[in-house]
Amino acid sequence: MASNYLERSTQLRPILALLPPMLAFAVQWEFWFIFQPLVWFLFYPAVFFSALIGGFIPGIIATVFSALIVWWFFIPPQFSFSLNSPMEFVSIIMFCVMGGLFSITLGRLKTVIQLAAETNNKLRLSEKHYRLLVDGVKDVANIMLDASGRVISWNEAAQRLKGYTSEEIIGQHFSIFYPSDQDVFEKTEAELVAAQEQGCIEDEGWRLRRDGSRFLAHVMITPLYGDQGELLGFSKISHDITERKNAEEALRQLSERLSLATRAGGVGIWDYDVVHNTLSWDDQMFVLYGVSREQFSGAYEAWRSGLFPDDAARGDLEIQMALSGEKDFNTEFRVLKPDGTIRHIRAMGNVQRDGQGQPQRMVGTNWDITEQVQSRTALLDAKQKAEEALMLQRRLQDELVQSEKLAALGELVAGVAHEINTPVGITLSAATHLSSETKKTDALYQAGELTEEGLAEYFSTAQQASQLITINSRRAADLIHSFKQIAVDQAGGEMRNFDLADYLNEILLSVGPKLRKRNVAVKTDCPAGILLHGLPGVLAQVLTNLIMNSLLHGYNEDQHGQIEIAVHDTGDHIELVYHDDGKGIPLEFHHKIFDPFFTTARGKGGSGMGLHIVYNIVTQMLHGSIEMQSSPGKGCTFILHFPRILAD
Repeated sequence: MASNYLERSTQLRPILALLPPMLAFAVQWEFWFIFQPLVWFLFYPAVFFSALIGGFIPGIIATVFSALIVWWFFIPPQFSFSLNSPMEFVSIIMFCVMGGLFSITLGRLKTVIQLAAETNNKLRLSEKHYRLLVDGVKDVANIMLDASGRVISWNEAAQRLKGYTSEEIIGQHFSIFYPSDQDVFEKTEAELVAAQEQGCIEDEGWRLRRDGSRFLAHVMITPLYGDQGELLGFSKISHDITERKNAEEALRQLSERLSLATRAGGVGIWDYDVVHNTLSWDDQMFVLYGVSREQFSGAYEAWRSGLFPDDAARGDLEIQMALSGEKDFNTEFRVLKPDGTIRHIRAMGNVQRDGQGQPQRMVGTNWDITEQVQSRTALLDAKQKAEEALMLQRRLQDELVQSEKLAALGELVAGVAHEINTPVGITLSAATHLSSETKKTDALYQAGELTEEGLAEYFSTAQQASQLITINSRRAADLIHSFKQIAVDQAGGEMRNFDLADYLNEILLSVGPKLRKRNVAVKTDCPAGILLHGLPGVLAQVLTNLIMNSLLHGYNEDQHGQIEIAVHDTGDHIELVYHDDGKGIPLEFHHKIFDPFFTTARGKGGSGMGLHIVYNIVTQMLHGSIEMQSSPGKGCTFILHFPRILAD
């Protein structure tokens, strides 16, 4: 409390220095008629209290301030620093001297009081810390023995450690704490003699508690002598070290297991003293670097010289970056053994720093990863080869897809040639017959033998031939237009609007020769007026591939069949159901039908790419989906869903 008061008074010194003089001035000014003969009467105690409360500096400030107040306000002539007589000047000097004496004396007294208070606080704090320290030590027993080894003092820690109360143990010989399987008396007497000879002895061993249980103790016995050198007794300090010994034993076993594990795993442990630039290695480190303990100097350069030349600079850099704290030490490098072999090493380490953050040590591990590096390299090579093979496969697939397109165009040309042959042939025959009849009629006319009946017959023949030529020419033109549209769509792949029903008819017209050759009919069910915006050519390729797949795999050579194509308008999407009544697909092939190069008709011209192309077109180009349903003997169904309007 005193120290707090003094601390607060120190902080308020300027106020404490001025407050008493100002109070004295106020009183004297108010009662000037009383204090006029005694102008210094109130200011002496004011200075005294300022020095008493504040110390030397507040006292001096109060003295000067008071002298100036009295001189200006109360010594004639008032409100002036002039003096009427020398005695008034002497009174001012005497007041300042007395105020200085008050300040010096009371300031020193205050300092003494403050030092006494601080010393008292320190003593109390020291006593408190000592009590806390003594009370906090729960397992250290401090016992006093007389010269013969009997207990003469006993503390609470000793009672907690050994289980005896002071009433039970005072007067007993300290050999009571030793197990009975030892030569107790001779051992204890030897310890007391050794303590006198050596000045102090320390021992570790088993000791007994009151309940008979044992504990490992660390004991220190120190002799105590009087002023004349006579032996007064002994101080015996006992500490329970059972847990520490158990921990040391567990640590030793753990160290052995760790050593076995590191040897089994080929892991070497190193310790780098950064301050002295020296390295310590375990046995495995010498095996990893192919040197003997005698060949290794322990210097940093000795480790560096074992690195593969191309990796030495990087090894230095990794170490320096770890020491500077830029990154952890976790790296790989190569070592060049004295026999010329090169091994790959993985290294990890932790930096230990002092209180200022400066690196002191690095402790870490090394292990051989040559096989892993070789395996990794082999995997990378295999990965690169696999990627190259995949690129080759994709290129071949693209080429095969292009071949399929060309083949489809070839089939289209063949269909054009077959379908257009009939109308063109009829047109040619009609034109030839008309030309022959025209020549015959002209000859009769030139000879003057053309009759009215003959001219009428010629007109009838010309009219019939003209009708045949017109009808079949129009038929040929329609065929050429349809074939041309299909061919352009498949080759160009441009986005456009088209009527789905009309386009289905054009597609079927292009594959008509193939269908008629195999006696397979196609039935369509597509509502009129369904307008799509998309890629008609890819849709044509999908349906052509599905039809060719049915012809190749679904029917035998002499088998009649029927294919049904049904279209359902669901709003924003179109559902197209394709069904043939052929042989169907066995269940074990269902998960493979869309795989590239999978075919069951390799010897019949099947490439295994037809349905794979269909799947890619539907899912990637039409942004739709396709699923297959089939069972042996019940045909095969493909259900396609795709958007009605395909985004450009």
